Amino acid sequence: MYFLRFVSGGFLAFYVNHICKWGLAGTISPELGKLVYLTYLDLGSLKRLSGSMPSELGNLKKLTHLDLSNNKLTGSIPISYGGLTKLKNLGLGYNL
Repeated sequence: MYFLRFVSGGFLAFYVNHICKWGLAGTISPELGKLVYLTYLDLGSLKRLSGSMPSELGNLKKLTHLDLSNNKLTGSIPISYGGLTKLKNLGLGYNL
């Protein structure tokens, strides 16, 4: 199960239930980079996401939490992630 919800300050958060049985699989859509008011993005521990980390996530300047860990992501960390200056939590480990 995954859902969007409002959090304090009226910003959106995107959560993925870690016990999701139908789940997200495949690549992370670059379209997520258009959710510029997103503050929390947790796609960690799905173990089914593959491909590279989309550089478009670097557009999410309000993010305080980004978790892409425990999947099958490959490649380098996009340089655009360096502009995520509000991040307090970043999880990218345990990928390929």
